[in-house]
Amino acid sequence: MGCAECHSHKYDPFSQREFYQLFAFFNDASEKNIPSPQPDELKKYDDALKKWEAELKKRTDALSADQKKELPERFNQWAATTKAPKTSWHILKPTKLSAKKGSTLKSDKEAVVIASGTNPGTDTYMFEATSKLDAINGVRLEAIDDPNPKKGPGRSVDGNFVLTRFSVEASLPDGKKQKLTLQNPKADFSQVRFDVKSSILGQTSTGWAVSPKKNESHVAVYEVKEKVKLPKGTKLTFSLDHQYKTTYLLQRFRISITDSQKPFVPTLGGDEGIAPILAKSPDQRSREETNKLLAYYRDNVDTQVAKLNKAVADQNGKKPKYPPTFAATMVAQPNGRKTNIHKRGNFMDKGDEVMPMTPAVLHPLKPRGEKPDRLDLAEWLFDEENPLTARVTVNHVWKNLFGRGFVNTVDDFGTRGDKPTHPELLDWLATEYRRLGWSRKALIKSIVMSATYRQSSQMRPELLERDPLNMLLARQGRLRLEAEVVRDAYLTASGLLNRKLGGPSIRPPLPSDIAALGYANSVKWPESKGTEKYRRGMYIFFQRSVPYPMLMTFDAPDSTATCVRRERSNTPLQALTLLNDPVFFECAQALGMRMTEDADSADLNNRIARGFRLCVSRDPSPAELDRLSDLYEQNLKLVLADPAAAAKTVGAKATDPNVAERATMVALGRVMLNLDEFITRE
Repeated sequence: MGCAECHSHKYDPFSQREFYQLFAFFNDASEKNIPSPQPDELKKYDDALKKWEAELKKRTDALSADQKKELPERFNQWAATTKAPKTSWHILKPTKLSAKKGSTLKSDKEAVVIASGTNPGTDTYMFEATSKLDAINGVRLEAIDDPNPKKGPGRSVDGNFVLTRFSVEASLPDGKKQKLTLQNPKADFSQVRFDVKSSILGQTSTGWAVSPKKNESHVAVYEVKEKVKLPKGTKLTFSLDHQYKTTYLLQRFRISITDSQKPFVPTLGGDEGIAPILAKSPDQRSREETNKLLAYYRDNVDTQVAKLNKAVADQNGKKPKYPPTFAATMVAQPNGRKTNIHKRGNFMDKGDEVMPMTPAVLHPLKPRGEKPDRLDLAEWLFDEENPLTARVTVNHVWKNLFGRGFVNTVDDFGTRGDKPTHPELLDWLATEYRRLGWSRKALIKSIVMSATYRQSSQMRPELLERDPLNMLLARQGRLRLEAEVVRDAYLTASGLLNRKLGGPSIRPPLPSDIAALGYANSVKWPESKGTEKYRRGMYIFFQRSVPYPMLMTFDAPDSTATCVRRERSNTPLQALTLLNDPVFFECAQALGMRMTEDADSADLNNRIARGFRLCVSRDPSPAELDRLSDLYEQNLKLVLADPAAAAKTVGAKATDPNVAERATMVALGRVMLNLDEFITRE
């Protein structure tokens, strides 16, 4: 069908319209990931969640108990002895907010200005308010942290900001305007080389910033140089310039003024209206004033409450995350999508609209409703009138078991494909597959228990001329294992294989120079830890730009496209990979350890024979055992002559016991693991 994407098929009875009619079944679907954690992941998550909830309850209970019992005592002592602050700040409620380059500014009920919407990179905020004071001696600017713990007072990704200039102008009722000179700026914290003093200079290369304390509130205070009288109705216009690079804009801020005497201490807001209450004696305060004072003390003064609140917040930040394992599904769009023919396969050049339908040359589709859907297509595929599904599947299974399908062109059953070598057997297996309830397991069992499958793969001279490709199945085929299975076989023989099913992908060791081949050093390959890296090869993460080299060397296909039949090559690079790749060398080390520590026998030949059985599932012949024993003796002499190299081979110290024997067994294991018989299905 793929040939008909651009034009009607030249050889088979499929038109381009039919291609897009079949495509229409899937064109109304979208991919959606649904949570699908494994049982062990769920258990681990549930256990962690219970521990987290218990600790959170412990901390919230401690906070609640403190506020009920100990906080009132501390407050009463503080309220009776604390005097009113010398500086009284009056928060300004903006009457007009604007931004020169498109940021959206709004204020909340606490007079906090919040910037949102377009983030133009650089911008100037304008803040207008009417003063209720008769004079102004100082200005306070609060940069207020965002409630979201991942954000800060600034709009940049890391929550920081850079205020390049802060200025104020007074508009008097008589129409005159007066620039106010700000001086002696102080802040509770300033970033290195971005001191608050820079905020009155107006330079684009610097300003007030607060990294690394960028996820908390900060405050800056400014003195007004001249004594300024403010007639009733005076309007104050504040300008906040952000001209440093891009995105470093304030996100949340508040402005206050004072007529108190200089100097000023940079303290965060919350004390407005507190000074008059503190000026009264405790018995003169109303219940409302006492409650307001208590709230101020609890939220701004009391260190014990702050400590307990932080403990609760810290624990909330440690809440276990639900396992990030998802299953990819296809979900139909409620209203579907229009499907058009793509002229010459060009999706930009649309032709006639088409509806979902199957090729006319095959048996008819029987839709359940007015418009066919994917369930109708599935039932059509498995309809008794359709012989193709069973035949193609059986041919694919046969190809994997024998190295060649009945139809050698496993991806083409059309007029240009190969004819089946055993048409009657293909027909019978296809009907048997249906009779077995479409069970692949039952089908494979039927095939592998047959006399045909259980033949020897030994090549016989009389077959070389009559049937060199073994099309008549007079013997079994010799097949090199698939790329992932080669690695699995090594891990199994060495005893390292982690048989865990499912879960996230793994990343075995990858040389750094391979990762560097990715574009602009974009490939990040964090090596899997512990026994995770010993899981089966099918779980190896496929990096499209830099695929895992061992898999490519052994002809694994690109996982981003469907592959019906893998090719099998035989190259020197494969032998070099099996000898020198860190994974395979580690397998040889583990196999050598298994032979060295064999508790069943102290006899050298028995240990060698056991290692041989682990590798090729048969006992060595006397000649093979003799050759391996001779190899052991030769390598032992080399190892004894260079203890340092021997220690490096087994990853131990030269003074460790049995280093020479272990290193020799590693060398022997490398030979056994690199036999052609080891990676070939006989």
